[in-house]
Amino acid sequence: MNILFLLRLWPVYGGGETVTIRLANGMARMGWTVSVAYFKDSAKEAPSLIDDKVRTYRIDGVDCDEFHADASCGDCVQDAAVKLINKMGVDAVINQWWSVFYIDRLKRETKAKIITCLHKLFIRLCLAVRDG
Repeated sequence: MNILFLLRLWPVYGGGETVTIRLANGMARMGWTVSVAYFKDSAKEAPSLIDDKVRTYRIDGVDCDEFHADASCGDCVQDAAVKLINKMGVDAVINQWWSVFYIDRLKRETKAKIITCLHKLFIRLCLAVRDG
C-alpha cells in the first residue's frame, strides 16, 4: 500500500501532525510506503520519533500558516499534488488539512482514493452539541 498524507505544516505543530506521525510510523512498520506532502516547515523542533522510511515533500510557494491558506495557490498546488500522486503510484491520500481548493481535482486526475479528515468541522460540531 502506498499512502500520502496531506498537511499544512511538518513535522510538528499540533494534534493532526502528532496523529499523522503515529499513523505513518505504524504503516511504515507494516511495510507500506508512506509519504507526507506539506506547505511549510514547522518552527518547532522535529522529534526523533519519525521513522526514517517516511518520505516528505514540501510544496513551495503556498501562503499559509496555522490559521489560513491562500486559495489563489489552488491550481499550482493541485498540479504539484497530481504529479506527485501519479508519479509515486499512490493508492490512498489522507487529507489531514488541505482545503477543498487544493484537492478538488485529485479525484478526477488520479486513481488514488481520497480520505479527508474534517478536524475543524468535528471540533465545531462537538462544541455545538456541548453548548446545546
